[in-house]
Amino acid sequence: MSRLLGAMVVLGCLGGAASFLAPSSISKSSLPQLRHSRCFTGVPIPSTSTLVCPRRGSTMWREGRRRILVSSMDKAAEGKVGAEDTGGTEAEGEKTGFWETDNGKILQISLPAVLNNMIIPLVGAVDTFWVGRMGVALALAGQSAANQVFSTAIFLINFLPSVIAPLVAKAEAEGKREEVQKRIGEALFISMTTGVLGMVLLAGMPDLMLKLVLPEGAPARTFATPYLAVRGLSYIPAAVGSVAFSAFRGILDVATPLKISAATNIVNVILDPILIFTFKMGVAGAGLATGIAEVLAMGTYLWLMLRRKMVTVGRIVSPPEFKSLVPLLVAGSSVQLRAFVLQIAFVSVVRCVQAMDFTGTAAAAHAITVQLWQIAGIVLFGFGSAASILVPRALVSSKRSGLEMTYKLINWGWVMGLGLGGIQLLTIPLLSVMSPLVEVQEAAKVPAMIASGMQVLSGIVFVGEGAMMGYQAWTTLAFSSVMGVTGMMIVLHKFSHSLIGVWSSFCVFNFIRLLFVLYHVFYHRNQVLAEEKEKLGGSSGGGG
Repeated sequence: MSRLLGAMVVLGCLGGAASFLAPSSISKSSLPQLRHSRCFTGVPIPSTSTLVCPRRGSTMWREGRRRILVSSMDKAAEGKVGAEDTGGTEAEGEKTGFWETDNGKILQISLPAVLNNMIIPLVGAVDTFWVGRMGVALALAGQSAANQVFSTAIFLINFLPSVIAPLVAKAEAEGKREEVQKRIGEALFISMTTGVLGMVLLAGMPDLMLKLVLPEGAPARTFATPYLAVRGLSYIPAAVGSVAFSAFRGILDVATPLKISAATNIVNVILDPILIFTFKMGVAGAGLATGIAEVLAMGTYLWLMLRRKMVTVGRIVSPPEFKSLVPLLVAGSSVQLRAFVLQIAFVSVVRCVQAMDFTGTAAAAHAITVQLWQIAGIVLFGFGSAASILVPRALVSSKRSGLEMTYKLINWGWVMGLGLGGIQLLTIPLLSVMSPLVEVQEAAKVPAMIASGMQVLSGIVFVGEGAMMGYQAWTTLAFSSVMGVTGMMIVLHKFSHSLIGVWSSFCVFNFIRLLFVLYHVFYHRNQVLAEEKEKLGGSSGGGG
């Protein structure tokens, strides 16, 4: 057993190590016109030229690297199609390095996104740690309930991040820079205007919003209300930041969001103990620390997007035309339906957990289990987000290229899920670090084991649904979520008395979503095979 766990750990760590051990994503042989291997501006520089390459890490240097990555991906797709048409193979041409293959490009896009996604739950775990240090289980339970309300508001009101990334990726792949600016400007305008509603509801009426997850008279309300009131003030920055993050992903710049997230969340980590204990703000201090970090992130995103001409001030402040909103509204309606049923399920889980006992033990154990699951499981969202931008780029080339990219991404999903599940099993002894209360530690053990076993399933589902976003299969995604939540609620109704039942319902939820992912993949596989067979038959008939 220990050897198996050790193998899982090594497997899971390989993906993270690749980002640090990998050479530059562009080999010297692929850039014969550049002066040396560290000049990634994309500007031809003769070997005899006295021009100096831009400083490594500068804005021009980063933009040059991004353009070369985009160009190399497009050329690789064109070369693959050409090889299929002529019957040639990659081995017959110039040998391709790993970082120029599809798998290499998946890692180049996924790993920074993975690291960025890891920052969020890690900072959440730090919040949980400091609130847990207060030694009051109800404080942790109240913070968990308030965070669920905030997340529910974000998902229900701000649907744009899921929609905007594939649209920006497609426009960027087609070379339509004006379309990119237009899409980003529309998304930012909508997120800011709808964000006002979210801020008013959360910061102005926290008691009303907490009724979603906490029954009247619940002791945890004492801690949840001040936390949500302070946290709600940062709703607009959180909404704008999520849209900006998706916009950067759409143009294949995943390094910038990583740096912004890391820097601003370090501020959060530093402020947590200061505001919670030094200024004696309690759980409200944790909410204020997070809010300050989100304001800093929003300001940095907007400054960079304006500086790089990804968007203009005029497009941000101008209401979009109705005809331009049609694609967003069509996709957004399905996304909203999906978000609505998902949040019904998650809110129901929180209400169920909060009602198990009024001491807060079950709720605290559930909050810790969620944090441990996210530390491992959120990594898989990185590969899912990569799928949502790599698949539409591949589809610009051909349906066959899109299908092959989907296969490769799903393979990465289950492999990473297996490794991360093993790592999560090893984190169970850390329950004592997350809470000093023995009863909370014992209540969290079995749910944490179930959550770790669910990671392989989650890996396939997250990546598969990211690919479905790339195909813009919004209706199928919505129906998948409705059916998954239905199955989850049935199980939750039968076994709502224990945390084991709650986490078993999550397993049912993911399994049903898996069935829809497989349906989507095989549907497009059969479609591609039928078209290729028809094309082959037509060619044979023409030759006769």
